[in-house]
Amino acid sequence: MNSKINKLKIIDYYDNVKNQIDIECEKILANEKISSDQKKQCSLQRNRFLSEIDKISSYNLENFEKNNWDYELLKNKNLNAMLYADKFCFFISKQKLENGNGYPLGKLVITNFFICEDVQENLE
Repeated sequence: MNSKINKLKIIDYYDNVKNQIDIECEKILANEKISSDQKKQCSLQRNRFLSEIDKISSYNLENFEKNNWDYELLKNKNLNAMLYADKFCFFISKQKLENGNGYPLGKLVITNFFICEDVQENLE
């Protein structure tokens, strides 16, 4: 049962990141003051981000399936570090960037280790 919950945790996390990107993109596409070229750039960046997120999510899910997860291991306090080992990403919206120029949506930060939410917020 815990195994299913943790698999869903991976899926939910990456779905949430994709939703954040979709919301930011929709805000830009709905803005009448933004040129069609900028809207096109936004859509292209969105597609690249979603593609990368899908790759990372698949990688994490494959690794999860390959590992032999036992109850003791799943109780580990560093569970997130294990669930997102080797590949992890998070999104920083353009509004949260000090210098968002050149980034229609923001940045997709890709790392080879898990970064907790507190640290993510300080990076923003």
